[in-house]
Amino acid sequence: MHVLIVDDNRDSLELMALQLGALDCEVRAAGSVREAVALLDVEVPDLVLTDLCMPGEDGLALARYCRTRYPDLPVAIISGYGDHAIVRAALACGVIDWLEKPFEPSAFERLLRRVRARHAPIGDRLASSAECYGARLTQFVSALGAMSAALKLRG
Repeated sequence: MHVLIVDDNRDSLELMALQLGALDCEVRAAGSVREAVALLDVEVPDLVLTDLCMPGEDGLALARYCRTRYPDLPVAIISGYGDHAIVRAALACGVIDWLEKPFEPSAFERLLRRVRARHAPIGDRLASSAECYGARLTQFVSALGAMSAALKLRG
């Protein structure tokens, strides 16, 4: 699974990257929302895991961006702030989970299981869509061929 982690604290980024790497995830890291958006424009991961409070734009801004631009992309927030109003705002932005700091590594395991169960990796979804459209195109071309043969018989 490809995971983009976003946190302005480099130590937190390194720790999360190590923990996710141990769970067989390919990790990309960003130190800000701006950096995360630039990475998203190059490659869409299977999960975005972002800190809430960062200088400049925060994790909710990133969640809103992802919901608008990549509506099927799961986003989870990690934060030391568990205020109910903020959690509700996050859920309204489409966030699928909220992990409070400090968290146990098992929290990542649970989150990854949920994401895998609910969301097929984007690459799999694209391949499945391509196969579906390819099959429809083949049927359409076959139907055109049959129609063309029928018209020749009439003509």
